Amino acid sequence: GADSVVEARSGSVMNGYLNRPLGEGFTADGWWRTGDIGRFDEDGYLFLQGRASDLIITGGHNVQPAEVERVLASVFGVAEVAVAGVPDERWGQIVGAFVVAQPGVELARLLSELRSVADLELAPSQRPRQWRFLAELPRNALGKVTRSRLAVMSAE
Repeated sequence: GADSVVEARSGSVMNGYLNRPLGEGFTADGWWRTGDIGRFDEDGYLFLQGRASDLIITGGHNVQPAEVERVLASVFGVAEVAVAGVPDERWGQIVGAFVVAQPGVELARLLSELRSVADLELAPSQRPRQWRFLAELPRNALGKVTRSRLAVMSAE
């Protein structure tokens, strides 16, 4: 099926967020909007595709960063990669790729390889239009990459 926002309902689902109005994040009939994007396969199994807040909307196309990251991470010489939406006047957002190279890797050669793999394996809307090499990816206190910081860094 198509990707959709995941909603859940049961006797053990929370009834609100701390310091927020009761019911915020819930549908009128009591389903909790998790913030995840998912799809069911033909056997009824739910597969999570990513977070709705991470979704990149470029020229009317929805791009899940995790899909692009899986492809780019497979390139030899990539230590880590994160993808985020970068503001763009024409497209709304463009796909930005933020790459940490393995030590000793020549960046120009790695960039060429990344672009080739992106052209071969990603749809045009998924291909990064902005590339940035970083010493490390920005992370929050829990160690999770902060995509909002990446979008800001793209303009720096």
